[in-house]
Amino acid sequence: RNTSTRKTPFALNPYIPATMTQEGTEEMATGETVEYNQLNDIQEILKKALIADGLARGLHEAVRAIDRGAGLLAIISEDLDEANYAKLITALCADRRVPLVKVPEGKQLGEWAGLCKFDRDGTARKVL
Repeated sequence: RNTSTRKTPFALNPYIPATMTQEGTEEMATGETVEYNQLNDIQEILKKALIADGLARGLHEAVRAIDRGAGLLAIISEDLDEANYAKLITALCADRRVPLVKVPEGKQLGEWAGLCKFDRDGTARKVL
């Protein structure tokens, strides 16, 4: 099987922009311009994966999912404490051709991935 022409999930899904910039516009084939924010798209992807129980959280689960070929997308924070963790995930994603997206804040990523407790108002507390 020739894996060099394998498309990434971004190319297969029309709802995820192919160019992954922070904010911008994309012109659709119909000529209409669509505004998008990458962080909102990532939050929506994580919410759907959390509901479908398809989210691997933590280094151990993520490495296992990527290594098995079950990982379709990897998301890490830019402010990781351990640089070796980022190197490991980056190398695995490059080896397995899994798209890697970096989010600026780890607290924000933890909230989106469900690694927090919510109070009565719906505000996230105790985010990991």
